[in-house]
Amino acid sequence: MQVELRERNVADFERDPSLPLSDYFADDLAFKPDTVVLRICENTPVERMEDFATAYEELIRLFQREAGCIVFAVGPFWKNDKAEGLLSEAADRTGARWVSLASLNNEDYQAQGQFSHAGIAAHPSDKGMEAIAEIIMVAFREVGLVE
Repeated sequence: MQVELRERNVADFERDPSLPLSDYFADDLAFKPDTVVLRICENTPVERMEDFATAYEELIRLFQREAGCIVFAVGPFWKNDKAEGLLSEAADRTGARWVSLASLNNEDYQAQGQFSHAGIAAHPSDKGMEAIAEIIMVAFREVGLVE
């Protein structure tokens, strides 16, 4: 089976969820993916989280409607109960597959001690990135996308 993979940084959308979805994601929709993994929300300011969650739900529905694809809605890497709750509810309402990373919400999966800048060191380490990938792969296996 041939797999074509695309990735995209959508920090602008995370910071400003009022951006027109159809325009902002036009290239992604034109690609007509059969599977979408939404691993987004960490760049959303706390005061915009509810607006982001509304736009996030609209985004899931947009991909489902325009591309007819399976959407995997992946939760935040850093502990954020508000984002976890709002985004998991959006996934439930749309039928997207919710994938929680809450089990990784600790320093064991961060790059602590590897970088002098505390903000960078709080990001996932190689171990953390591998754990994120494995959790997403488990979700893929559960729906039969991979063996």
